[in-house]
Order: sequence, then C-alpha cells, then structure tokens
Amino acid sequence: MGSIGRPRKFYRSIYTKSKAKYSRGEIIVKVVSGLFYKYLLSSFLFSCIGALFTNPQGYSRLDLLIGPIMYGSMLFVDFKGYSDLSFGITKLLGIEPTRNFNYPFVSTSLKEFWSRWHISLSSWLRDYIYIPLGGNRKGKVRTYINLVIVMLVSGIWHGAGLTFVFWGLWHGVAIVFEKVVSLVKIKKSFIIKTIGYVFTGVIVNVGWIFFASMNVNIAKCYINTLLNPTVVVDRNISVSLILVIAVVYLLSFAGSKFQTFLIKMVDKLSLFVQILVFFLCICVILNLGPDLVPPFIYFTF
Repeated sequence: MGSIGRPRKFYRSIYTKSKAKYSRGEIIVKVVSGLFYKYLLSSFLFSCIGALFTNPQGYSRLDLLIGPIMYGSMLFVDFKGYSDLSFGITKLLGIEPTRNFNYPFVSTSLKEFWSRWHISLSSWLRDYIYIPLGGNRKGKVRTYINLVIVMLVSGIWHGAGLTFVFWGLWHGVAIVFEKVVSLVKIKKSFIIKTIGYVFTGVIVNVGWIFFASMNVNIAKCYINTLLNPTVVVDRNISVSLILVIAVVYLLSFAGSKFQTFLIKMVDKLSLFVQILVFFLCICVILNLGPDLVPPFIYFTF
C-alpha cells in the first residue's frame, strides 16, 4: 500500500514541464536504503515471528513481551523500505513523491505518532472524515467522539475483522485520554516527554497484539498467556533479534540525519564510483538476505 496521493497534485506533476529535481546520490541512497530495510531487516524479523500470533500458548512470557515490539519493528522497516524505494523510483521518473513515513517511533504522543505513520492516510482521514464530522468546532465532547470515529474508520480501513475494529477503538480512546490529560497545563520537560514516549510506546505495542492476531480469541489468548504463561523456555529471544531491534530503534532516531549525510557523501563521488558503490551495496545486501523474501505487509491493506 503506497501513499494516498491527491489527483490534482499527481496530474500536475505528470503534465508539468518542470519535473521533480533530484541528485544521483539521493536516488542511490533511497534505493539501497529501501532494499536494506526490506530485504534484510524486515525479512529477518518476519522469520522470527513464526506462530507467535497464531499459537501464543507455545511461547514464554519474554517471547510474548517482545512480540509486539518485534512486530512493530517489522512493520516499521517494511513500510520504511517500501517508502524509500517508492520515493527513489518516483523521483527518478520526474514525479514529486508524497511523503508518507517520517520515523514514527520517535513520537512522544499518539497525535505525533499518527502525523508520522502513514501520513497520507492520516491526512485523508482528517480531510474527509474528521473535518466533515465537525472536527473540533462543536465542543470538547463532540471532538472526542469525532476522534474515536476517525480511528475506528482507520481500523476498518486496514481490515473488516473485529481485531481491526478493536485496534481502531483502542487508539481512538487512548487519543481522547491523551487529549484530556493535555488540558492540564504542564510545562514540557525531559521527564514529561519521556512519560509521553513510554505512554505512546505502550499503547502502540499493545495495539499490535490485536492488529497482528487473526481473530479476537487469539488476541485474548495472547494477553492471557502473557499474564499466565505455561512455557518457560524462550523460543524467539536471541542476540541477533535484540541487535536487529536495537538497530531499528537506532535508525528511528538517527536514520534521517544519517541518510542526509550519506546523500551528501555519494553526491561528491564521480559517476563511475557512484555506480560501483551502488552495485557493491546491492551485491552485499543480496548475499546477506534470505532466499525467499516475504511480500510487503502493507500490500494486504
């Protein structure tokens, strides 16, 4: 699933004589980055999940605790990989791409999270659901109801199952709670931002349990097993898994600046060296990656 572009902007970018400007370094870094995220990180995390969200009773408490973090990390790198590849190829065709992903794991609030995760969907829901319902123009209670409705629609957009309905309601209620708490004027500080970051992380990761489970009964079983596990031996936990998740979160905080740095460095190279670097990176990624690569997860939504 790609960005939800507006027709006016799309057709204007096609028929305009001035095409989107780009540098070779930008295209090289975006394409290599997309393959790195998707072919290496996403494929590895996909292989680790196994039957975690279909048979949670077969896993330990630690497995189940790290499960949503692992699933969320997989969605992040899968979506990020697709976004980077799409960005690079779209610009190469001379079309200005719609930004659709902006490192949501750095968010210190759910409002910020949804302004960074699937940006085009969030803006579409705002323009075509939230604002027509009245937005925040009809009082606080109506605003809260509108927010819950918007997130419910977001859940149904991802899938018609009750798990997606619950996932949407979960986020909607949490956003309302966050908005009510924000009415209390508290000076922003490192501690407050940390609390906001932890709150956002907990809400998002608990939500992934329902998002990833095939039905509500499995989601309930997951939570019950997490509270009362029957398996002691960890099946999923490994040094490799912890390192990959650490890399994902490190890239969440430093990835944007690192990409900008790489683009500047590659732009300084000659065309021959740029081509050499590009093919060398592709060869390394292909050699390190798996034989079978899972499809982009967001293609199913």
